[in-house]
Amino acid sequence: MYITYRESHTYQLRAYLYQARDLISEDSSGLSDPYAKVVYGNQSKSTKILSETLCPTWNQTIILDKIQIWGCPEEVCAHPPSVCVELFDFDPVGHDFLGRTVANPMVVIFEEDAMTCRLNWFPIKRGTLDGGEILAAFELYLNDENDHIMPSLPPMMEDTYQVAAAIAPEMQHTRIEILTWGVRNMKKFQLSAINNPSIEIECGGVVQSTNKIKNAKKNPNFDTSSLFFDVYLPIEELYMPPLNIRLLDHRTFGLKPLVGTHTILSLKDYRRDPVAQYQAIRDKMLIEGFGSVDSEFEMEREGRASPVGGFSSNTSTYKSLLDSAYSASKAFADTVGGGGTTSSGTRKSAYSSWFSGGSEHSDAESDSAWEPPFFGEEEEDDHLVEDVDWWSKYYASIGDEMLGRVYNERGYETMEYFEELEHRFGNFKDLAESYPIWHGKHDDLQPELDRAVGYFKGTFRIYPLPADGSEPPPRMLQNAPSNEIIELKVRVYVIKAKDLQPQDPNGFSDPYPAIKLGKTKIRDRDNYKPK
Repeated sequence: MYITYRESHTYQLRAYLYQARDLISEDSSGLSDPYAKVVYGNQSKSTKILSETLCPTWNQTIILDKIQIWGCPEEVCAHPPSVCVELFDFDPVGHDFLGRTVANPMVVIFEEDAMTCRLNWFPIKRGTLDGGEILAAFELYLNDENDHIMPSLPPMMEDTYQVAAAIAPEMQHTRIEILTWGVRNMKKFQLSAINNPSIEIECGGVVQSTNKIKNAKKNPNFDTSSLFFDVYLPIEELYMPPLNIRLLDHRTFGLKPLVGTHTILSLKDYRRDPVAQYQAIRDKMLIEGFGSVDSEFEMEREGRASPVGGFSSNTSTYKSLLDSAYSASKAFADTVGGGGTTSSGTRKSAYSSWFSGGSEHSDAESDSAWEPPFFGEEEEDDHLVEDVDWWSKYYASIGDEMLGRVYNERGYETMEYFEELEHRFGNFKDLAESYPIWHGKHDDLQPELDRAVGYFKGTFRIYPLPADGSEPPPRMLQNAPSNEIIELKVRVYVIKAKDLQPQDPNGFSDPYPAIKLGKTKIRDRDNYKPK
């Protein structure tokens, strides 16, 4: 069986390659020098080469002219030949293959029937391995001589065609705020410790850099914790470019080697609407009055304000991250405190003093004065009987009718009990997130964590600026608490364990707790529980 075509026509392919993201790293620095090659029929053409990036933005139109395709235009329109886009890493000797994607073009036979082409993300594959995505669109125009009028060519930049304005994403003036807290768990790089790191944040072609840390071993935090820059970004979330984090180490003789990178593909979690946020807070204040910051935290829990908080009544600036931290700590204190009667204002002032490093009492005084509010009201402590203790409260709280019977009969207040605290408190997420910094070539057989050389601790806030050029809204992260190192005392209460795995031949274990926080380790081996 075979097919015989009696006619052929000439076509023109326009491939709109806007950007790619999360490409495979093929250089020892953990980056690549990518370019894309469009293959259609017996023709091919490549984009420009972009150096040291895994998220290139080409904004380029590839035009392949005088492509001969056999068959009538209606058949080609119904079943067009596929376009192949291959990506490579440029090297002086040989080019490494990064992956390919295949897509069908939109066929335009008559100009009056043409529709605006829309960019889409196409997955890139290298064998069975995911190689990222490319944002592109493809149009195939019938280009028989004297029969059709081709649309005008896209605008040129230097010697390449850009993506047509009707196809490119609509942009808006946007501000990106960065909480640059510090670096953590830095490994050696090129046989030397990373002592003077700095961070570069890149998005939409704009780069913002931090100051270098003077001595990461003594203090791994940056001296300036809040930065920002303005950039034009797409309005639609679909077209939003990734945000790239690069870590460099400042060494002798002016050397600044690139230690590693991290790419945030989706910026949705960091986008905010400051106008709507301010309006919600103002409406709340008009209805209920402004008595304390608790009203704004209630709005956060109702989902009407961002996690960062709103405006302050005095300075009209956004609430600092300290307020957000206090909101979380207040909920935590209400839970683990067993329903104690400490006022929210007292808890806030205590937390603020703790976070700023100030204290009115010494550690010894704090230890002697502090007692967990096990039984709620303090005046009930003198009337407790011997058969009611903390364990009675615990068993009553978990619903053990036998061991908690006396406690329940006396009507004492129980505590809230959770099987998994991680689910209740959002996996104990900090104010700032930790982003792993990846280094080295991607290896299909190597675990990703082995490529991590450290972590950048920070977060981001992204919001649009006024289109009319008026005064921008107050910055969200400028009132972040101080990131100076303070000495803390951490109390860990180990109550009981259950469902442990047997480790001894007799089917039992001799368990003891081992706790690690930073460089401090505690192994309570001497107080193990036999069998």
